[in-house]
Amino acid sequence: MTDQKRIDWAADINARWICHGHLPETAARWMEHLRSTSPMRLAASARHAWDLVKAAGDACDPKPWFYAGLFSLATAEEQEVWLSGHPFTAAAVGGRGLTLQPGRVREDTARLLTRIQSALGAMTVPQPTSPPSFHPERRPPAALREPESMETQPGFS
Repeated sequence: MTDQKRIDWAADINARWICHGHLPETAARWMEHLRSTSPMRLAASARHAWDLVKAAGDACDPKPWFYAGLFSLATAEEQEVWLSGHPFTAAAVGGRGLTLQPGRVREDTARLLTRIQSALGAMTVPQPTSPPSFHPERRPPAALREPESMETQPGFS
């Protein structure tokens, strides 16, 4: 499947799902943000969402896996902006200061979180060194370059 088809798949799935806390709306804005600031991260994020949904299997609700994949390349600053209202997804992708507190979630939720984090960790996700922009309302400075192709990075085949 091509990167564009995965991006289209992610946009279509996101538009059809009903989730808590306006997560689909946030995800649609996130995808648009990546489309305009870092198309390669958008492609890689859609690929991660695809891979995590496949890893979840048919017996699991795919939504937490999908959104963790979609936001998997968000920097800590981006996570604070984009995931502040979505504590589970923030915890799944390692959001600083946004993680779920131990003992405050049910055991099955904690197990799901651990499974998603483990699957993301196995993807060897490279963190961007300088994000193009982390605020949804700001355009990136023209001096920032696009990161090198994700196609050459491990775990992005």
